[in-house]
This record gives sequence, structure tokens and C-alpha cells, in this order.
Amino acid sequence: MGTVFGTGAMLLLFYVWHGMVLNDLSSLQYDPNIFVGLLFVLYLSIALALSFVIGVYNPENYRLFKHLSIGVFMGFLIYLIAFVLGVSFNGGGLKHIVLDFSWQMVEQMLGSGVISIYYLVSYRLEKVREVKSFE
Repeated sequence: MGTVFGTGAMLLLFYVWHGMVLNDLSSLQYDPNIFVGLLFVLYLSIALALSFVIGVYNPENYRLFKHLSIGVFMGFLIYLIAFVLGVSFNGGGLKHIVLDFSWQMVEQMLGSGVISIYYLVSYRLEKVREVKSFE
């Protein structure tokens, strides 16, 4: 479920940024149905990777901060790959690249935050259930 919530959060942030703020979606060069389908698969894959790493890496201190930093790093890698492959929206030079690069890192960071919080809440609810089952 953390993967689903993370995917939803990142897709929502993608739409807010590219659909409302920048209005990039109006200049799509691809079929919108194919684009949205591939976008969903991409964000589901990113959320699955984040969920896996967050599930494996459970530090004792500053857990949420460390999980957010994993998301920032993932956003950096994702945009770097997209930039090198030339898969990006029509840009306005270096200023656009830096802004989009930063937003991608924020997007993945917030997605990893949603996943981390979901795991934290699930873990604590499981602990409460265990205590109640002993009573």
C-alpha cells in the first residue's frame, strides 16, 4: 500500500507542476493516453523502488529525514537519466533545467516521505494490535 500511496502522491505532484504551474502537458508530442499510461508505470516503478529501499533501510535515528534524502537522490537520478536521454518538456534554457531538476527531487522526496510515513503508521498500528492481542 505504501507503493500505491507514494505513486499517487508523485503523480499528483507531477500534475500540479506540469499540468497547472507550467502547463507543459498542453505541448505533449505524444499521444496523451500512451503518455499517461507510461507515466503511471514509471511512477509505480519509482515508488516500488523507493518502497523497497525504505523497507530495507530502517535507521534508528532521523528515520524520516534519511528516507526523504533517499527520495531526493532518486529524483536526482531520474531527472539525470531523462535529461541525458533528452526526454523532457520544451525548456527555456538553463533556468528551466535547474527549476525542473529541483522539482523532480522535491517530487521524489515527498513520495518517499509518504511511503515512509505509511510504513511508520503501519508499524505502530501493528504494535498496538500485538499489545491488544496479549490482553
